[in-house]
Amino acid sequence: MSMTTTLVHQGVAGAFSEAAALRLQSAVTAPTVLRPLPTFQDVVEAAADDDDVMGVLPVVNTRGGSVDTALAAFASRQSDVAVVGVVHLKVRHHLWTRPGVVVDDIQRVGSHPQALAQCQSVITQRGWATVDVVNTAVAAQQLSTANANYDAAVASERAGQLYGLHKQLADIHDDDDNTTSFLVLGKAFPVQSGFRKLWRTPHLTSTKPFATSAEVTLTWADRQPHDDAVLVGSDIVELFG
Repeated sequence: MSMTTTLVHQGVAGAFSEAAALRLQSAVTAPTVLRPLPTFQDVVEAAADDDDVMGVLPVVNTRGGSVDTALAAFASRQSDVAVVGVVHLKVRHHLWTRPGVVVDDIQRVGSHPQALAQCQSVITQRGWATVDVVNTAVAAQQLSTANANYDAAVASERAGQLYGLHKQLADIHDDDDNTTSFLVLGKAFPVQSGFRKLWRTPHLTSTKPFATSAEVTLTWADRQPHDDAVLVGSDIVELFG
């Protein structure tokens, strides 16, 4: 077993999953490294197949509801991996364009469907068409290359800055308390104790899996804190009951 745990997340640099992974990294005392992966299924597979990997997977948002593609990936391997932590992340969405573009030029906005749903008010008010993209940061990255089939992207502050975009509108999300919850999947939650990892306590091996996305939404929507948080151990038991 390696002395370093790899934290995997979906998307490129600037993704909200990366932000959740960074938040998790700050709460882990053992050595960790981050690694992006293309899909939610890749994240789940990595966490299920490697004892030295933890995966960060978004499952529900207070505004947009459940992330069905991520839940489907989790369901495909839920017997092979445990929920060893939870990250709650406040999400701030901004509207980005290439330099030189003005708001009146915008006709189509690209981003992940969850992000678009979380910004529906301004999108509807402006009459913009929407384009689904696999990830918010990927939307910003593609826009920066001038190869995108949309004029603006909904993405994070970090993504917009990383890809050299111009911020047209700040904080365009509908809900100021916009929060996404991420499952932390793995075989163990690492802590520094000499040169070994502390394995999860036995009661976490029976953590109840969610049967449907509706169940996730009902279980989580009213229980998400509105501030960033990382939960492990007994806090998971409280959440999953």
